[in-house]
Amino acid sequence: MQLIRLFCLIIAALICDLSISAEEKISHFRVSIEVEVDGDLIITEELTLIAEGKQIRRGIFRDLPRYYRDDKTGGHLPYQYDVRRVARNGLDEPYTSEKDGNAWRLRIGNPDQYLPHGEHTYLIEYRVKNQIRYFEAHDELYWNITGHDWSFPVLKAEAIITLPEGARVTEAVGYTGRYGQALRDYTYRPVGNDHIFETARPLARNEGLTVSLSVAKGLIEPPSYHDRSWLWWARYGSLTGLIASFLGLLGYYRVSFERVGQDPIKPPVFPQYQPPEGYSPAAVHHIYHRFLSGHGALIASLMQLAIGGYLKIDLDDKRADENTTSLTLIRRPDQNDDVPADTLRLVDELFLGQSKIAFDGKPNPVFVSHYDKYREYLGTKYGKPYFRWNIGYLILGGGMTLAGSLYAVFQTSFWTFYHTGLILALIGLNGLFMYLMPAPTRKGQAIRTQIEGL
Repeated sequence: MQLIRLFCLIIAALICDLSISAEEKISHFRVSIEVEVDGDLIITEELTLIAEGKQIRRGIFRDLPRYYRDDKTGGHLPYQYDVRRVARNGLDEPYTSEKDGNAWRLRIGNPDQYLPHGEHTYLIEYRVKNQIRYFEAHDELYWNITGHDWSFPVLKAEAIITLPEGARVTEAVGYTGRYGQALRDYTYRPVGNDHIFETARPLARNEGLTVSLSVAKGLIEPPSYHDRSWLWWARYGSLTGLIASFLGLLGYYRVSFERVGQDPIKPPVFPQYQPPEGYSPAAVHHIYHRFLSGHGALIASLMQLAIGGYLKIDLDDKRADENTTSLTLIRRPDQNDDVPADTLRLVDELFLGQSKIAFDGKPNPVFVSHYDKYREYLGTKYGKPYFRWNIGYLILGGGMTLAGSLYAVFQTSFWTFYHTGLILALIGLNGLFMYLMPAPTRKGQAIRTQIEGL
């Protein structure tokens, strides 16, 4: 019995040991940072890890910060990364990059191949531009060595920072723990131009190491003209683009309005005692309102036919709940009658194959269908010759607004109320010219003037 218990204990210990040894982890995270006199960093990361096919299957993700805080504006500026090499176990490894919120993610590994279980060493080498922070009394390198996104422990993290010859460090500080924590579980030692930080304990999941080195001023060069230009554009490029879009759109609409949007000179309005000769009530209505507004044009046309003796309108109101209105065509007008061609077209549309139309308070889909065709006819006949909507100009202006707004959205790294105000100004400018750009032609303006004199 004792032998059985001993055997069970040995088996349990072996299983426990195997489960511990099979844990995925980073056994060593070594980062070398070479600080150049122009403020750029050349960073080489060497990660030795254990893969067991759990979270590490085809490769790893390396999440680098996408933005950093701008001390001048209080907003955020994008990091400028230039990946030089990615390798695994000494051989180049495929990778892709993508944006994920505030992370610039490297997907390292072949998506079609699983990693063999066991130990692997990854090497990631990249350059980061303009990562020295300039203060009045000193310059500072501040860098998150490991990141806080690892979902497995880091047994040892190490940072070796190499400064240019002659650099004088005034302060060296490190931070460990989760994001926002400022624990001091690290050791620091300078060795010549190298400054070495090492963790004093394993880092748990989502814990990391961050370092800060302050250097006396005078050694690190200030940003070059090219760098300052890039920083200026990163800070204010989207606002500049929106201002340029607004001014460009204003100029475009001004030229377009002077070309096609201005109303022709309005002639004097004299009293008129007859409607414009040759125009039906529906035509006059359409030209003045630019479309058929309500049912006034239809009613006026039917009344004209009734007065001319072509149409009889009957209203049967014997029962208040069953009022019936009927239109009876007495005779069809022809070209020899003094009836406008548009009214003849109305008769042909409404009384196609019939001489009487009754309305009993219920929808009449046949009548509506014929009347819609008549409306389309009027829109074609009294549309373009009498009025210009200038839709093409408005569509182009809307496209310019959309392009400028999208550029601002994707180019800016931090949004302000100025951005919102300028986009609203662009939208308002489009709305204003949507009202101003449509204009009557000379022919349409003349008819409108006669109508106003009635």
